[in-house]
Amino acid sequence: LEFRRVLFRSDAKGNNLTGTLTSELSLLTELRQFVALNGNIGGTLPPKLGDLTSLTHFIFSNNSISGEISEDFLADSPMEVFMISDNDFRGEIPPSLFKMSSIYQVFLDNNRFSGSIGDGFGSLPNLVSF
Repeated sequence: LEFRRVLFRSDAKGNNLTGTLTSELSLLTELRQFVALNGNIGGTLPPKLGDLTSLTHFIFSNNSISGEISEDFLADSPMEVFMISDNDFRGEIPPSLFKMSSIYQVFLDNNRFSGSIGDGFGSLPNLVSF
């Protein structure tokens, strides 16, 4: 299984993938970019996915992912781009997102988040798109 740990980018945009995400994706310890746009992927985000500490791009817009994002999801990653628009996420925006100092793009639109964002995004020095 060692070969799984050296995948740097997974790009599945426009492939009409269906199904759900598996916690086995967390075995891709060197994964830096995870792109799955415009698919039919449903279910929830496996908590183990948050263990991907090398991830810089999480682009998962226009799927059918639902549920809440755990409070510390990807808290230890060097995240730069976080796009989860057009899904069915609920609950509050995870506080870990406001601590990702290297993040410069965040897209959360067309979900069902609740609560306020307060000054959270104002503390991100590199943020250019929200």
